[in-house]
Amino acid sequence: MESYFDRYVVSGGIMMFFLIPCSFFAVWFIFQGMINLRRSRIAPKTLVSSADKMDTPAELKNFCSLAQRDRSSLANILKRLLEMNPSPGEEDFEEISAELIDEEASRLYHKNNQLAVIYTISPLLGLLGTILGMMKTFYIFSMSEEHSISQLSLGINEALVTTMWGLFIAIPAFVVLYIFKQKLFYYEMTLLPQAVKKVWKQILRFQYGLPDAREIDIDEKTQ
Repeated sequence: MESYFDRYVVSGGIMMFFLIPCSFFAVWFIFQGMINLRRSRIAPKTLVSSADKMDTPAELKNFCSLAQRDRSSLANILKRLLEMNPSPGEEDFEEISAELIDEEASRLYHKNNQLAVIYTISPLLGLLGTILGMMKTFYIFSMSEEHSISQLSLGINEALVTTMWGLFIAIPAFVVLYIFKQKLFYYEMTLLPQAVKKVWKQILRFQYGLPDAREIDIDEKTQ
């Protein structure tokens, strides 16, 4: 009796040597994206709350040291702002911070876009495997002395295994990448601009004596 392994893996032919690694890469990239796009990797609450609690220049110095050691996206933007030290003018700050956030978002998009390659090539590999399988099936059928429809049907069924694998890999990869992009869009358009604005206004309190910015609320419910 034919096992499921023989029916859905071995019968796929040589292209399974490419499709099976694709499936493992897809799972790996999904887990990698889930880790990279956690809230703690983008705008950690500890960094924002540390800025919110600053009351003395000494605490500001400690916060700057903390930001220098942190590797989150928010910290990367703050490091650039500390180097550039823009004036407290609203228009000047908005333009510079928007540019830095856009650069950081582009880096995140590039770092977490590998699934696009997976969902693009896996159906093509599956289709190529089906074509090779169909060619083999018709060749065997033409060389056989007994031309049986059941024999031909069995060969076609086996040839379609690679198409099934290609779609099985591509569909989840496409859906997960879409979710990742939606999350990145929220980080780029909402979370990071709010966090950067709030933290930078707290820093400017000590540099220029501006009013306290603690009334600015940041959505901390998104994990």
